[in-house]
Amino acid sequence: RLLAALSWERKTRISGWSSEHLKVLSGAHKGYFNTQYTPYIEDFFNEVDKKRPLIVFKSASQVGKTIAGSVAVMYLIDTDPSEMLIVIPSADGIPTYLKHKFDAFLAGCKKVKDKIQLSTDIDKKRPRNADKSFPGGMLSVIGSSNVKTLTAKYVLLDEVADFAKGTVAMVKERMKTFSGFGSMMIAVSTMEDYDDEISQLYDICEVKKA
Repeated sequence: RLLAALSWERKTRISGWSSEHLKVLSGAHKGYFNTQYTPYIEDFFNEVDKKRPLIVFKSASQVGKTIAGSVAVMYLIDTDPSEMLIVIPSADGIPTYLKHKFDAFLAGCKKVKDKIQLSTDIDKKRPRNADKSFPGGMLSVIGSSNVKTLTAKYVLLDEVADFAKGTVAMVKERMKTFSGFGSMMIAVSTMEDYDDEISQLYDICEVKKA
């Protein structure tokens, strides 16, 4: 008998995908996205490619954590569409987050932008563009106190250190629906305290890079 096994991997790595499909539209480094000045983001991308179930990125402020997380979400929408969730500290901050962060990056990624439609079935308390449907799934942006009834295969937690207490545990519980199906939780945050939730998540990771 002959036995053959395929080792599946993505045809396009996230680093190559972002440099081909994502343009930075404003700031000092306009043009196609690259990690020339932020080589540590390349390490983050490598872990996304490996489909790690938990990726934690903590650091000082203004080092590119949010754009790294947003690039990962856009990449997954394009290459592995599914239910996705972006959680930010407060629902009140959703319009600002979208305008200055996710939607600002999405505007420079035509490949993904063309796939997205605004959802018509939305929570009236949130802006209409906080829910985005696309072939194969939906992306929802919510505040950290509103995660009880939602579940998703891919979750990006932005600024975990400022979350409502218990948010991370609740998200992990809701992700059990996709256990065994390649789910991924990405947590990014400015570190505020050595005992905050982002540090606790970092501590349970098996692979650590400084």
